[in-house]
Amino acid sequence: MAMTENAGNTGRGAIFDENERDRQKFERIYDMYGKLLLSIAWQVLGNDEACDAYQRCLIRIYRNIGKIGEASDLRTRGYVCKIMKNEAIRSYRAAAALRGNEISLEAMTHDEADRAGVHAPEQLLSEEIAHCFSKLSHEDRRILALRHISGYSNADLEKILNLPGATVRQRISRARKRLGAIMTEEGIAP
Repeated sequence: MAMTENAGNTGRGAIFDENERDRQKFERIYDMYGKLLLSIAWQVLGNDEACDAYQRCLIRIYRNIGKIGEASDLRTRGYVCKIMKNEAIRSYRAAAALRGNEISLEAMTHDEADRAGVHAPEQLLSEEIAHCFSKLSHEDRRILALRHISGYSNADLEKILNLPGATVRQRISRARKRLGAIMTEEGIAP
């Protein structure tokens, strides 16, 4: 990837390649949502780590700029906010692990969950999908929530659940199929 002549800067121009449209799209997103994203980071972390999480979020947004719609699209707002929330939660968990008190979703108090921006899966989903989600077994809900709502990678889930990678992938796949079947049965999905 060829960097622009601004590569020596530490500002926004330092991470861009020569694709001008992507740079302009990123700048529009930054201008519209930058303050909101930093606010989310501060709400979750409440410390200087918020700035680091914010910068990692901006880098992830740029790396995924091709998947992101125009800045004015509401889906874009949701997408970039989710990236920020996931980065902040990762930072929160990493800091907890460094302090020696790893926090699992099940062990979090409601106050800790609110501070970390972690909510019950049903609060993050539409009413119809939450209804279908609630029909899944506890294990299916747990693995889908950890993977798709909390944003854990399969490698992270191997460690959290103490399971081999193939088992994690298989459980995610089966849980998705069961959720899809429930959604079809409820008339939400074709």
